[in-house]
Amino acid sequence: MSITGKIKKAVAIAESKAEKTFTGEQGIPVHYIFRKRRSRILLVVFSALNSEGPRYSYLSVTRFLKMNQLFIRDDFAGLGTYYLGPDRSDSVESEVLDLIGRTAAAAGAEHIVFAGSSKGGTAALFFGLQFPGAVIVSAAPQYYIGDYIQSVKKLHPSVPYILGKTAGEMTREDIGWLNTRVSEKIRTDKHADSQKCHIHCSSKDSTFELHVQPLLKDLEEAAIRTELDLGSYEEHFEVKNHFPGFLRHVLSEISDSRTGRDDPARSKGRGTE
Repeated sequence: MSITGKIKKAVAIAESKAEKTFTGEQGIPVHYIFRKRRSRILLVVFSALNSEGPRYSYLSVTRFLKMNQLFIRDDFAGLGTYYLGPDRSDSVESEVLDLIGRTAAAAGAEHIVFAGSSKGGTAALFFGLQFPGAVIVSAAPQYYIGDYIQSVKKLHPSVPYILGKTAGEMTREDIGWLNTRVSEKIRTDKHADSQKCHIHCSSKDSTFELHVQPLLKDLEEAAIRTELDLGSYEEHFEVKNHFPGFLRHVLSEISDSRTGRDDPARSKGRGTE
């Protein structure tokens, strides 16, 4: 076995030992890893797309952070369902919301930060927009989930779980419904004045024009404070190399001492471009 293979195996073993399962009223198991810290902040990290199968994202990036950490794995079907389904229901969403709420209460967390890149960045928006005072750190998210799933064949096995039909049976209405999952949260957001979004993307990433720019427009219209961090790398997959530094930068300004005086949603980013 190669050194890389040994490292991956060691990581998988460590993850399996730390992993727990939550099952709420919907009866859907949600796998997660929780790191308890003496802190009034809870960081929630969602899974990015991984071609090797559903995995946790950025575990090593946040290992030494002095805040509570909750990692939620998107392993409900295929390579991930954006935490949607089954059969167009809100059952997975309800379970994840319940897990976040219970974890925050148990940890005594007064502030929640939602983070992720790509698919995980979409989830950070989807769930973060439902919490007052949320800080959302999202990199290269897919704002129009339906368009993206339709264009990425490796996500097609997830469609039967999300919609109750195969990718080939998706209608324009199905795609439209998926496309509005995040925008619906923006439209119905009751906590916009207390939230803050930090969005990162490369100007050369295809998701910037297709997804991020429309997202920024809707966030602005909803009066949700938003700061954009713009990179210049070529490919979407490179976001995994740039997101850790961006996340650390935002989190470095959200400390317990600061939240004792201010709402963490008022922390400054690296500047709007």
